[in-house]
Amino acid sequence: MTTPSHAAPSRTGHRATLGRVGLVASCMWLFFIIVFGGTSLPNVTNLALQSVSSLVVIAFCLWRLRFGMPTPLSFLAAALLLGCFFVMFAQLIPLPPNWWQAFPGRDFQLRMYQTLAVDIPWQPISLAPGATRASALSLLPAAAGFLLAVASPPPQRVWIVISIVLAAFVGLFVGLMQQVQGPESTFYFYGNLSGVITGTFGNRNFFAAQLYATIPFVAALAVAAQERFRLPNWLIAIFALIYVALLIIGLAGTASRAGTLLSMVAVVLAAAFVYRPQMVGRTGGVMRSITFVGIGALLLLSQVGMVAILRLAQTDLEDMRGQIFEVSWAAAKAFLPVGSGFGSFVPVYQMFEV
Repeated sequence: MTTPSHAAPSRTGHRATLGRVGLVASCMWLFFIIVFGGTSLPNVTNLALQSVSSLVVIAFCLWRLRFGMPTPLSFLAAALLLGCFFVMFAQLIPLPPNWWQAFPGRDFQLRMYQTLAVDIPWQPISLAPGATRASALSLLPAAAGFLLAVASPPPQRVWIVISIVLAAFVGLFVGLMQQVQGPESTFYFYGNLSGVITGTFGNRNFFAAQLYATIPFVAALAVAAQERFRLPNWLIAIFALIYVALLIIGLAGTASRAGTLLSMVAVVLAAAFVYRPQMVGRTGGVMRSITFVGIGALLLLSQVGMVAILRLAQTDLEDMRGQIFEVSWAAAKAFLPVGSGFGSFVPVYQMFEV
């Protein structure tokens, strides 16, 4: 008995359809996570939806990677990611009392047990186990995003990058609406807690991080579009100029000094990373000079604009940063080398705050 000739093509078409459905679902998940997952304190429903959907994506990617990682570098990165989860869960393992009290920084808890005249129970390294578990949950979307990029074929990665860039433009639009409408804007998803624009996030520094982290993706997408569709250099330059202008406006609204400094570095490194001699080799002498001048002007504009933002950025916390560093450093030294547990910074800081 022979196998029908149409069986193999049918199976191939079925796999291709499943691949397209998986790609669309993955891009929608990534867009949802970036746009609606931007708060440090999500509600229970949002946290459950993010965690469960991330686990589904992780399972899907692990099935795709069942034959191994595509490159040695991706294997090392996956090992590092697995190590992060291992450290978090290791901090939640209950330890015998004689082990636990030997760790530095447990004097306050030991005095409390002595005052209450009770035996020391088995306890984990983390002084805030609930916060440590929440930190592990917050790492799930990042792990899923990493595995999604590794497990996807190169043509599909372009759509993943497009999803990231679209989410950034949505954040910029929301931030601009917040700037226009003022502190009472309905576009503040999590309330106006800082007096500045926050985009789709609950914190201005998170929004600034989204802006500078998207810079290399925008640059890579521009180069990919140029190579795929043979777009002229001037059109790519206009696209880059528009994004840089929006980036400067967004950073000015966040008033984040760290975000601005990192954006300056990201712009320079992204330009150096995507630049290729053949980009200007196809043009004549005059157009080549214009291209170089345009690239130089774009870099100069971005750096000058961001320096201006640094001068205008808020300075309310500048006088407190030295004090915050001293208290944080004292707490870090007290708990070396095992620490106090992921997510325990706030209560531990309050213990050392005078």
